[in-house]
Amino acid sequence: MTSAQLSYEFDILFDSIANYSSPGFTNQEKSSLLNQAQENIYLDVINPLTTPRSGAILDELNKIISAELINHTGDLIPATPATTFGAELFIDSIPPWGIVGAQWTKTGVLTFARTISGASIMSLTCFANASLITKDLTYLLSVTVTSKTVGQIGLFGVYNNGSNDYLIGYVSTNTTQTFQFVAPVTSAFGVTPYDNFDGSVTFSLKQVIIPSMGNNLPYGQFVQLPINFFFPLIEFADIQFLSTSYFYAFTNKYPNHISTNVYVKPIPQLDFNNGWWSHIRRPYEDLVWRTERERPTPTSTIGTINPKLYELFGNEEYTIYRYRATYYRRLIDIDIDNNITCELDPFIHRTLVKDAVKIAALSINDKDKYQMASIEKNN
Repeated sequence: MTSAQLSYEFDILFDSIANYSSPGFTNQEKSSLLNQAQENIYLDVINPLTTPRSGAILDELNKIISAELINHTGDLIPATPATTFGAELFIDSIPPWGIVGAQWTKTGVLTFARTISGASIMSLTCFANASLITKDLTYLLSVTVTSKTVGQIGLFGVYNNGSNDYLIGYVSTNTTQTFQFVAPVTSAFGVTPYDNFDGSVTFSLKQVIIPSMGNNLPYGQFVQLPINFFFPLIEFADIQFLSTSYFYAFTNKYPNHISTNVYVKPIPQLDFNNGWWSHIRRPYEDLVWRTERERPTPTSTIGTINPKLYELFGNEEYTIYRYRATYYRRLIDIDIDNNITCELDPFIHRTLVKDAVKIAALSINDKDKYQMASIEKNN
């Protein structure tokens, strides 16, 4: 059945209930009613009712859906919102840089050089700015080492006058390395040379600013779904075990300690709230949880800048590396004005039109029309 015939049959059936007391419906409104009916029938197949509309229609639709309406996502990497960075936090002056001992010399903008001299001591620090790094904020530290022949340097967050420090990382070659970290405490920044390190070091420190895609929950990662994603059938994830994990040593046979095709379990939000802290129900090495999340702009059409989102949950043992799914794709909307017809088989078009008429009848505040819709429903 063509879109023109579909529209014509809709007009005939609609006119049978839209008499003189009913307002007229525009083609846009008729298209909307048809789309609602199309989705209702589609959902009957995806999530069958106790008493579905028609066994014959369901059988036919299942054949169509199996052949034409199932897609695969491929490998989707969990979505990371684009990051921006704050202003440079290091100040190119002394103070705030405090040089301990005689080994370091300031040689350029935020650049310091050390020749071999003395034991490995905390030779460069910035105690003058003890609150340079703020607790719970995320930072990107960039360190460039040049002219090194021996040794390495350790990078630390320094607090309690250097008696309690936390490690950010090490640099042992002539290179530029970046370290992204979340500060566990409010602290200064310090450098320790090891093994008689010699060389020149340049520093940069900026706060990492992550725009909101909706704040993710503990151990959660967003995944951005294809635009035509409608309903998942099969879901799997790949996970990467952390070096602190109990399972890390047992996964050394896997490339990069990645375990593939881990089962993904859809859960309601309340299950997350009630079960997350349970040692029995929470995600583990063979199970990832998944919930649906609100789109960035819920009232706007799904698209590349307003995607449908899932949130995947692991635990402290691993991070989620990839997600893949087999899914029912979203149907193209019916549009009478532009001759876009139903994607479902013509076999069910008359049922589709009848369902649209029922929806229209129920939308008209008239007792007689409601009774007509009821009669139509029983036929």
